[in-house]
Amino acid sequence: IGSSLAGLFDGKTADPAHTLWSLLETLLDRDNPHAVAVLAHTASEPLQPPAGESGTFVLVRRISGDQFGMVTGQGGASDFEIVVFRRKRGGIDVESSPPFLTGGQEQKQQQQQQQLNYMSGDDL
Repeated sequence: IGSSLAGLFDGKTADPAHTLWSLLETLLDRDNPHAVAVLAHTASEPLQPPAGESGTFVLVRRISGDQFGMVTGQGGASDFEIVVFRRKRGGIDVESSPPFLTGGQEQKQQQQQQQLNYMSGDDL
């Protein structure tokens, strides 16, 4: 789902009744604990899941578009980010990665390891 669906990315996603969560409720298979939604949108209004126990989804990753070579039309730093959400698995679930994965060799190695863990389902 991309940023062209602006109504879903209105800066009000912390509300558990927001349309985005209803949409994900429909799209993500309840029987698949590894089902995720990958969303691209502007970083100026970050998507936030509802706090505490009020929401049914958890933020798994938030990745700056710069990591994918995304740039603005003028060639500047990306104003987009990629976020990955999945269903909570009982109780309160927490974000499993830093808010942004950015440059630096050590951080890139950590990101690669996180991606390997994600692919194998170890951190979901």
